[in-house]
Amino acid sequence: MLPSGSFRPGARLILTPALRTGGLWHALPGEEIKTLLLLLTFLTPNGWCHPSFLELAEAMRVPHIKARVRLSRLAAFRWQGGPLIHEQRRESGIDAFIPSSGLLHVMEAKEPAPASAPDRPTRAAGREAVVAYSRARYAHPRAEVEQQIAQGMGWEDPQERQRAQEEDEARLTDEQRELLARLAPAHVSREQATETLAAYEPARIARQLDWLPLRRAKNPARFLLAAIAGDYEPPAGVRTRGASQPPSSALGTSGPAPDDLQPASSPTRIPLPGAGSADLPPHELGVPEAHGVPQEQDKVQEARGA
Repeated sequence: MLPSGSFRPGARLILTPALRTGGLWHALPGEEIKTLLLLLTFLTPNGWCHPSFLELAEAMRVPHIKARVRLSRLAAFRWQGGPLIHEQRRESGIDAFIPSSGLLHVMEAKEPAPASAPDRPTRAAGREAVVAYSRARYAHPRAEVEQQIAQGMGWEDPQERQRAQEEDEARLTDEQRELLARLAPAHVSREQATETLAAYEPARIARQLDWLPLRRAKNPARFLLAAIAGDYEPPAGVRTRGASQPPSSALGTSGPAPDDLQPASSPTRIPLPGAGSADLPPHELGVPEAHGVPQEQDKVQEARGA
């Protein structure tokens, strides 16, 4: 605490002769003394000392199993009826260890005011300056924090997963890249889309994407993945249109139908005197519709010509 009443973080650890004269130094085994001193070095300027298990294991430079054994032995040690450190369980799985309140005594150090310096009002730093200082001193990059959490929980390393996903996307063809862009509006994650493109044919995926608006699914992403995996049939509307409008290939040809397959009621082009020609249906020519064959039409033309 400064004379002006403002607080400046500057906590520090001081070892007193009580560590030697009180008997703790002789009662603690050598490895436990090293572990205790290592834990106390994590004291922050604000006076907090609760390093996580991962931080302690990394500082010990030993495997996690060995670090856990050393910390457990120190936590089980009793001095004057109480433990020296406590293990703090956290929901995230990254447990921490804190020293006992009986081990440390907090003393507030007062800085003497300069004798010759005139009293000047202290201007508090602005909010942006405080946030910038805190981030620069205490914050860690997001990738580093995510990696520590993944290691503590036994998850896959997010950086390794990201690199594997980028390698999979680099092997995609142009057609698959177009489908990858179409899967994003359906709320399919990039990881699921990459796995789907690697497992199924592009035509199968594109077909289900085209039919998705007709499905009226409550969860489009989930339904789309299931439809691709199960190769679902087209919606009812698509099946109805397909049955009422058969493709031209069903007749064995993609061009116009031959004359013998034309409907019997199609109009016949008849030359008229002085008027060129006109299209007349068979019933106006006196020819039955079921027998509108070229021989009957020739007879009618000869009769009109006479």
